[in-house]
Amino acid sequence: ECPPFARLHAARCCHPGDGWRQHDPHRAAPTGVAAVRKPGLVVTCAVIQCVAARFCSAWGYVLAGRPQYAGAERLRARLAERQCWLFAHDLRELLVASRASSAGVVVALAASLFVAIAIASFFYFDSYSPVQQNGVIVTKIGTQKTVNLADGSVLKLNTDSRVRIEYNDYFRNIYLVNGEAHFIVAKNKDRPFRVYAAKGRIHAIGTAFSVHLSNGEVDVTVSEGRVGVASLIDQVVDDSVLGAPPEIPIKSLGMLRAGEVGTIVTNPTEEKESILKVVSQVSENDIAKRISWTNGVLIFAGEPLEEVVTQISRYTDVSIDFADPELKKIRIGGTFPVGETETMFSSLETSFGLQVTRVNSDHIIISNAREFR
Repeated sequence: ECPPFARLHAARCCHPGDGWRQHDPHRAAPTGVAAVRKPGLVVTCAVIQCVAARFCSAWGYVLAGRPQYAGAERLRARLAERQCWLFAHDLRELLVASRASSAGVVVALAASLFVAIAIASFFYFDSYSPVQQNGVIVTKIGTQKTVNLADGSVLKLNTDSRVRIEYNDYFRNIYLVNGEAHFIVAKNKDRPFRVYAAKGRIHAIGTAFSVHLSNGEVDVTVSEGRVGVASLIDQVVDDSVLGAPPEIPIKSLGMLRAGEVGTIVTNPTEEKESILKVVSQVSENDIAKRISWTNGVLIFAGEPLEEVVTQISRYTDVSIDFADPELKKIRIGGTFPVGETETMFSSLETSFGLQVTRVNSDHIIISNAREFR
């Protein structure tokens, strides 16, 4: 028997000759030969609907009870579970109240099977599934993207980057194929959060850190908490391993704590493994500079122009060259919006005595402005 609240739902029933109209719950059940022409099929349809609703109801409660479905997602699961009962009630009322022929009952049976499958599919593929955001995320040159993950973690993807998300009930795995990403990790000791890049793996429980993959080296910057760093044994993360089983053989390389930066590089004596080098404690200001891109700006405080241009080049397709190698040593300071290369070029001309010459749409040369006076 369907629950009481389902009976309050206004079912719409089809009656030959008068089309669709609101079903009257007090209307007498149909009598006569037509009402019992195929009682077996009618009962079968009703049973299928109630069994399907009971299955989806149970599945809804299973989903709602999982720890990753908190707050709004849990409420949404409850509401969806109730909707299953309403589906079942509507079609059962349709079958019982209809004076259908044999063909009509067969059609009703087919409809009931269709709805049963649809309800099951709804619960299997709906967006509060743990794999709702699994897949590849890509940013083009000059663009960034912020993604709220299913577990409450936040992924910020920098320019020209590519990651693949592989969440399941036991692990939260992210593969950084190229570029840079910042992670604000929701705490969940039962589902470790792991980032794979090149030959390295970064393991976090609840923390914030950035990973930058460049030329096979993995730079890790920890802004909050701590992370475990490991080397992948005889394995490199690229498109060929995306979607692979979560357990890849590793060798621990140690820990990085808040305010520390480190680089995972290939072991020069054993190419199948990596090592952690250049582990250093840096100031809060330096950490802020390293992750300033997550706030949409680039901060420089006395870096050589060569390094500044290297950073700028990540956000544009334009090739940037120097007319004089000595210009690379000029120290640059300031805050510049991410991706707005023209603003940066204007600042170089107005504040640093440089000349920016546009050879064509894809090529720029930086020279000393005094050469043009």
